[in-house]
Amino acid sequence: MSDSTPKDTPSAPGGPSTDVGSLLQRFDEEVSKTPSKTLERFWFGFGGLNFEVRRIKQDEKYLFLVNADIGYIPFSIESNERREALKTILRASQVLHKVCFDVDASNKISARALFEAPENISADYIFYPLTIFMQEARPYIELIGKYLFVSPPQPPPAPKENPPEPPVGEGG
Repeated sequence: MSDSTPKDTPSAPGGPSTDVGSLLQRFDEEVSKTPSKTLERFWFGFGGLNFEVRRIKQDEKYLFLVNADIGYIPFSIESNERREALKTILRASQVLHKVCFDVDASNKISARALFEAPENISADYIFYPLTIFMQEARPYIELIGKYLFVSPPQPPPAPKENPPEPPVGEGG
């Protein structure tokens, strides 16, 4: 593996979204640190999600594995309706050509895709598979997000106290 991976942790889900300009700037900085090496692994946060891109060799060819961690399916006791809606969305996503949504044993939802990569490429080539990944996955990610990140119900506002009314029939 290359030592050209960023050492900082990706932004936490729900945090401020990284804009494309700052993502490109960060990528350019990382690539400039290792001009003679191939970028093997890259992490970043975008749109409140954590992404990982890896270049791997499989069966004498090179591939890019793109992975995005989306969140966790709620327990039925939290919200059975949201849980069932998420299952329906995940089943519907099986028609996608490149992106595969899956749920692991801890109920974490991830989106993954494999893309063929040339053996000798420039590091900025990873933006091509990332663009394809986002074009296909984004509508599902946004829909899943609507069910994952529902804010808990807020308590009703406290009643306003009215000043006491003077007793009827009293006074001058």
